[in-house]
Amino acid sequence: MWILLATTILLVSVGVVLFLRKMNTFVLIARNMTYIYEILHDEYKERFSEEDALLITCGIIDTLSYDFPLEDMKFALLRAKDGKCFSDNLPYNEIDKCEVLLVLKQRSSLFLKFVLEVEIMIFLQDTSHHRQDILTAVVSMTEKIEKAIDSATRSYATGRRPPLWYRAVTNFMTADSFERVRNELGIIPPTPGEQLDELSQDREYLHNTSHS
Repeated sequence: MWILLATTILLVSVGVVLFLRKMNTFVLIARNMTYIYEILHDEYKERFSEEDALLITCGIIDTLSYDFPLEDMKFALLRAKDGKCFSDNLPYNEIDKCEVLLVLKQRSSLFLKFVLEVEIMIFLQDTSHHRQDILTAVVSMTEKIEKAIDSATRSYATGRRPPLWYRAVTNFMTADSFERVRNELGIIPPTPGEQLDELSQDREYLHNTSHS
């Protein structure tokens, strides 16, 4: 019996450690999403008629390897706007009392809420943890995630442009393979002159970063 109990405790402990390591990954995701957002806003803002499309594009680029349906990403943004992501597993009369809900509602940044939603999507696909455990764990990391966003924003403002994400953004915004998605998002196609300017700027940036 004691051996079984010790084994159970060990397995739970390992699970917790792996879970916390995964949460550190979510700080990294928040930082990466911030860089993607800043590059999109800095380089391609004029091609977005609304902020919603820019945010959704940011989420799509960050999660390309997961191949989430476009409608799922749109729904994530809708939930971020409504602040509903923590209400799924709660009785209706308990929602207003939920501490994690109160924490989320107090946050004014739509970008932060959207990052949390995207991270929940990733965690749900990547792990076998229960949804409510994931929601609680993610909100417990909100302060660290927010600090990661602020740090990446300041870093970008000083001129940092991670080549990996610059290439990913450029590829999404110019490659023929993403044209259908761009059209569905209502991203405005560049004029021939703008397209040449974009290609020239991208080549110059990637050339400079590859030789720095």
